[in-house]
Amino acid sequence: MLKRKINVVTSDGAVKALPLTEYLVFATLADLHAEHGPVHGPAIARASNGELTVATVYGSLERLRKKGVVDSNEELFEIGPSKVRRVLWCPRATATETRTPKKANPYDVIPLPEPA
Repeated sequence: MLKRKINVVTSDGAVKALPLTEYLVFATLADLHAEHGPVHGPAIARASNGELTVATVYGSLERLRKKGVVDSNEELFEIGPSKVRRVLWCPRATATETRTPKKANPYDVIPLPEPA
């Protein structure tokens, strides 16, 4: 069985392998960024059509930031008398998909051939 691995190449040329959920967050961010520029986490969750929760998006974005795949910027804006902080995200990498063989499980059942 093949396990899907998604590789991204960062702006400095490093290749990073991403789990599928992180890749979904990254790909959604990249699509939104191409249309609208930097975006915030809830916009990424909404654009995923229910596949990603806001909590999943923020956790993934933080891991992607640590890997150097995305950048974040803080923005302060006013809502009435209050100032609100919003974090905007943008991609720093491009993606390529590869498939790598899954390690064999010694407990996998191997069917025996039918007797002749």
